[in-house]
Amino acid sequence: MYKFGFLLLIFLLNGIMSSMAQSEKKHVVLPQELMDIMQNDSSGKLYIFSVLIEGNRRTKERIILREMAYKQGDSIPVSHLYEILEEARSLIYNTNLFSLVEVRVEMNSAFAINIHIKLIERIYLVPSPEFTLSDRNFNEWWKTYNADLDRITYGVKIRHSNLTGNADRISLFAMNGFSRLLSLQYTTPYVNKEMTKGISAGITYTRQRELIYKTTFENKLLTYRKENYINENFFIQMSYLIRKGFYTKQNLQFNLTIFQVDDSILDARYNPDYFLTGTTNFIMPEISYTHQYIKTDNVNYPRAGRLLNLRLAKRGIGWSGDMNALMLDASYKWYRPINKHWFYSWQMATKIRMPFKQPYLNRLAFGYADYYLRGLEFRVIDAVASGIQKFTLTRGIMDRRIKIPLRNRYIPFLPVKLYLKSYADVGYAYDRPENRTRLSNKLLYTGGVGLDVLTLYDIQASFEYSLNQLNEKGLFLRVRGFL
Repeated sequence: MYKFGFLLLIFLLNGIMSSMAQSEKKHVVLPQELMDIMQNDSSGKLYIFSVLIEGNRRTKERIILREMAYKQGDSIPVSHLYEILEEARSLIYNTNLFSLVEVRVEMNSAFAINIHIKLIERIYLVPSPEFTLSDRNFNEWWKTYNADLDRITYGVKIRHSNLTGNADRISLFAMNGFSRLLSLQYTTPYVNKEMTKGISAGITYTRQRELIYKTTFENKLLTYRKENYINENFFIQMSYLIRKGFYTKQNLQFNLTIFQVDDSILDARYNPDYFLTGTTNFIMPEISYTHQYIKTDNVNYPRAGRLLNLRLAKRGIGWSGDMNALMLDASYKWYRPINKHWFYSWQMATKIRMPFKQPYLNRLAFGYADYYLRGLEFRVIDAVASGIQKFTLTRGIMDRRIKIPLRNRYIPFLPVKLYLKSYADVGYAYDRPENRTRLSNKLLYTGGVGLDVLTLYDIQASFEYSLNQLNEKGLFLRVRGFL
C-alpha cells in the first residue's frame, strides 16, 4: 500500500509547482460592439454576410470551409457565437495544414457580421535526410545499446502534406544502413463532391539484419542478428475512408503482408512459436474496420476534449492456428481544463487477441509504439489480453512567441510552450501460463513527473522522471513531430 501512496503523492505534486504561467493568446477576436450585443441580447441571431479567408496560398478554400458548421448566408446564434467560432478554428487547425489559425469578427451592420480567417500555411514539401533508430525507443538505444551508431538506419524522406491543395498527402521513404526500407504512400481524404469519402494506398518493402524473436522471463528482448539480412517483408495497404461529420472518421482497410524469415528462427534454440505456421515464407491477409471520434482543442497536444479509437481486425483466413487472429484494439482519451493554466487527462486502452493461443508475433503488447507504461520503457510485456490506464495532471508554465530575424511567410515566429506534469499509470497484461513472464498476469503501476516542451508544428519533447513497481527509476526522453 505504501507504493500506491507514493504514486498518489507524485500525482499531486503539481499542486505545489511553479505559478509562472501566462494566459494563452486568444485566437478568436470579437469587437467590443459585438460583445455588448452578446451581453444585452443573447437570444438573437447574426447573419453571416461574408467569410474572408486569407493566407491559403496553396490550400483550396473548400478544404477550409469544410470545417465550418456555419457558412456565408447562415444565421448564427448570438449566445453561442464564441463557442461556434472557436470550434471552427480548432477544426481548421486540426487538419495539420496550418501553423496558425486566427478568427476575427467585424460588424457589417447591427444584424450582420463578417468573419475573417487568417492562416499561416505549414511547409508542405519536406525533403530531408532521415536517421531512425532500429530499437523500440531512444531510451533503449541509448542505455541498452550504448548509443551504437551502427544501429541507425539512414536515408531520405520526401513528404508532401498538401500535394494538390486538397489536403492530400504523399510520402516516399528510401532508407539503408542497419535496416533497409522503401515506402510509398498516398492519401486523399475527399474524392466525392460532398467531401465525405476518401482513399489511401501504400506499398512498403523492408529488410532487416536483426530480428526480435523472443521475450525473456525478465521481460527483456532477445534478438538474432546476421551480417546479411535476416528477414524481408513486402506490405500492401488499401483503405476506404469515410468522414461524414466533423468529428467521426471511419476506415475500412485491407492489408497484405508477404513474410520471408531466416529458417533458423523456428529452431528450438530460438522460437518455434514465432509464427505457428511451420514455415518462414508465407502470405498473410488482414482486413480491419476503424472507428474514430476526435473532438479536441488540439489534436496533437490536447488540453480539452475527447478521443475514441476502436479497431476490429481479422488476420489470416482461418480462425485458429498459424497467424490467424481476431483482434480488438480500443482506446479512449479524455482531457479537461481546470482553469486556464491547469488541466488533467485520463486515458484508457486495451488490446485483445482471440483465440488465446497465438504466435509470438501476435502477442506483442506493452512496450511497443505508444502502448506502454511510463517508467517501464526498458521492458516489454507480451499478452493476448491487456489494458492500461494513464492519469496526468498538467500545468502550463510558459507560452512565448520568439520572433524570427529573417522575415518569411511560413515561420514568422517560433512558439515555445512549457508544461509541467505529474502522472500515474496502471496496467494488466494476461497471457497463457506457458508464456508467463515476471510482469505478466499481475497489476502493474508506475508514476513520475515530467516536462513537455511544445514548439513549431506541435513538435513535442517530453522529459520524464519515472519510477516503477520494481523500484527502477530513471530519466526518459521522448520526441514527437508532425512535420
